[in-house]
Order: sequence, then C-alpha cells, then structure tokens
Amino acid sequence: MTLHTIETEQPQEDSLERVLLVRQPICRPDRQLFGFDLLCEGTVSAWEILANVFLSVGVKKLAGNRPIFIKMDRKMFTAEHADCLPNRSLVLELPADIEATSGTMDLCRSIKRLGHSIAVRTEAPDWQNWLALADYLRIDIGAPNAETDVRVRRPTQVKAIADHVDTNDELRKAAGLGFQLCSGRFLALPAPVNSRALKGSYSVQRCLLTEVLKDSIDLGKVARLISQDVALTLKLLCYLNSAAFAWRSKIKSVQHAISLLGEDELRKWTCLAMVTSTGQSRNSPLLVKCLVRARFGELITAKVESARSSSMMFLLGLLSMLDAILQVPMEELLNDLNLDDRIRDTLMKTGKTDSTIRWLYALIETYDEGDWVRSMAIMANLGLNHRFVLGAYIEAVEWAEQISQLA
Repeated sequence: MTLHTIETEQPQEDSLERVLLVRQPICRPDRQLFGFDLLCEGTVSAWEILANVFLSVGVKKLAGNRPIFIKMDRKMFTAEHADCLPNRSLVLELPADIEATSGTMDLCRSIKRLGHSIAVRTEAPDWQNWLALADYLRIDIGAPNAETDVRVRRPTQVKAIADHVDTNDELRKAAGLGFQLCSGRFLALPAPVNSRALKGSYSVQRCLLTEVLKDSIDLGKVARLISQDVALTLKLLCYLNSAAFAWRSKIKSVQHAISLLGEDELRKWTCLAMVTSTGQSRNSPLLVKCLVRARFGELITAKVESARSSSMMFLLGLLSMLDAILQVPMEELLNDLNLDDRIRDTLMKTGKTDSTIRWLYALIETYDEGDWVRSMAIMANLGLNHRFVLGAYIEAVEWAEQISQLA
C-alpha cells in the first residue's frame, strides 16, 4: 500500500455508521490535564452525533470526571435539544454566528440552569455581548489582540483558554499573559536534554524492556530486574490485582507473578510500567494519550493482523510520545532499546518499504490528531468501518482512564 493509492471515497453506509470522534486535551499552563475538547466527524449534524454517542456510550467513559468541551451548531442550540443534554456538566461552545438577542440569551441562561457551562470564542463577531453569561473565553494565542482580550476585555470570573498553543514559547507566553488553560500541540514537543539527568530507575526499566522484547524471555532474569525496583514491584502487584484479572491463587513472589501473566501480557505490562514510571502524574495528558494510542492500536490491529502484530502496535502506541514524556529525542531513546527494526523504522519514519504496520500506526496518529480526511482514507484501505473504529477508540479511552489511575 502506498500513499498515492489511498482513495477518499467510501461506500455509502447508514449516517450514524459514519461517525468518528476524538478527544483533545485542555491543560493548565503546568501541563496538568484539565479537560477535553470533543471533536466529531460525520455526515450528520453535531447534535445527532453527540446524541448517539451519549446514549450508547455515556459521557463518563469519554472524559471520566473531567470537563468535556463541545462545539455547538445551530441545530443543537435550541430549547428542545438543550433539555435532552445528558445529566452531567458539559461546557458548550456557542456557535460563532449566533447573535446575542434576548431570545438566545434566555436560552443560554436555561442551559446554565441545567448545570452546564458556556464558552465563547473571540473569533465570533458578537463575542463581547456574551461575556456576561460566559464561563470560558477561548482566544487564539497568535491573535493580534490576544493580550488585550485576556487582560482588559475579559471579566475576571471568566476563565481564559489559549488556543493553538503549538510551541513551548507560546506556552510560556500564555502563562505570562494570565491564561488559566491551554490547548494545542505543545504537549507533543520533546525538549532535548541529557538522558543521564533522568531521575528514577530508567536504567532498570530499559534493561527490563530489552529483556522482554527477546523471542525467548528469561523469567528468572526478569524477576531479578523487577525486584531491584520497589516501585516496579508495587506496580506489578497493583496491575495483577486490577479488575482486568481475577486470580484464584495468591501471589507468592515476583517470579510467580510474572509467570501468571505469560509472555505477551508481561511485554504489555513492562511497556505500561515504563510509561507510568516516568514521573508523570495521573493527570498528565501525555500519559493518558500514550495509553489511549497503545490500546487503540492493539484493538484495530487485531482486526487486520496477527496477535503478534497487535502486541507490536501496543508498544508502538506507548512509545509514540515517550520522547515528549522523558524529554529525550526519539533517536537517542531508541538507541538505548533493543527494538525490532519495524518498530524503530516506524517511530523514526524511516525505511523504504510500506507495510500494514506502518499504515496502522499512521491511523493511530491521524485519528488522535483529528485528521479525519487521512484517517478515513487509511481506514478504507485497511477495510475498517466507522463503527468498529469508533468502538475501539471508546474502549481504548475507558481502558486508559483505568490504567492511568495506577500511575
């Protein structure tokens, strides 16, 4: 499969079969996770997409207890639809073309009485007239009037969100201007530092990962490595006692624990342990993103490839943002790990041959970024339908929220 062979046309399906969604993190300036933007794609209105998702999935599975931000369209901004919103606090962004009339402002007050919050963007022509009812003001960090809007025009009770924060310099600018929240691509940027300055048991984790990636695993050596690190040992026990397992026998030793897991689950747990032992809190958006990518990749790969390839894609998903988590350039990180050439080439985007693994990885990345055109083109070529991919993504989100609590 090559890029120029990808076709964007797909067979006609039922409209709700063509729904996709992804959540994008909204963070505080210290990079701690606050909530999520919910981005939707489909051939029907935003309201029909969200109503379908809320009814079949539930908002809690998508965001846990964090705020979820939803961009309304005109069809959604009616009294009838407002009454049908889920019984949970949402942040609803007003349509840019809605004028602040007495009728629309009354509807906005009704939405707030239901427990929801209101967000407006400064790109909307009528945005200043909505400030009396707004809870959040979204401002493009690159806009000419960004400083005036956040410092002068914004009422103090309205939280300011800096959008399109794509660099560390823009993140520092947002914090300096007084923005309480930020969204953008700054999270995925690694800062090149000396890996020898990393704290914790990175060397033990690296040796452990190298050992479990071998075709034949020496369980005794693995047990000795884990036993050298108290935090790793505790994580192993917590993982085995999670809802994913229901062991009848009590765990007698580290070696007993890893023998219960089996080789495939041991490889998965080692990858998880490495990511969740990097000093990231459970509110780290990077940590949660890695977990979602890993599980999402595993699920979609199982549909088109072998179980072994699913394990490989799980590892690729976890490692995909490890450079940003550890603040080590990806090339330097990979040099420390004894990885399969396909994994190394995929992460470094090198190599001359195309493969299904590479296209599956591209789907993980493009879907996570909300690049719907490329995502749907790759899905079509891989034979993956919308309902399956959406279900896999939601399952991955739910799993990631559970696992992140073990961090």
